[in-house]
Amino acid sequence: YDNRFFASLMYRPTQAVGVHLGMQLGKLYAGYAFEWPTSALAKASWGSHELLVSYSFPLSPAKNRDAKYKSIRFL
Repeated sequence: YDNRFFASLMYRPTQAVGVHLGMQLGKLYAGYAFEWPTSALAKASWGSHELLVSYSFPLSPAKNRDAKYKSIRFL
């Protein structure tokens, strides 16, 4: 909805079925995923939960072309 909310279904053949929900607030992204096992593991596990939080650093090379970044992780 309006490039802000995300939802998807996942399928790993003979292993799991899942759902992923996410929301983007500006440069911050938060998501949740749940997977139900479909293999023999289903008898021993109720599934797995995953939380994701990520942030996108604003980089605009057009504003300041002489900017030097000290860490490759921020490129």
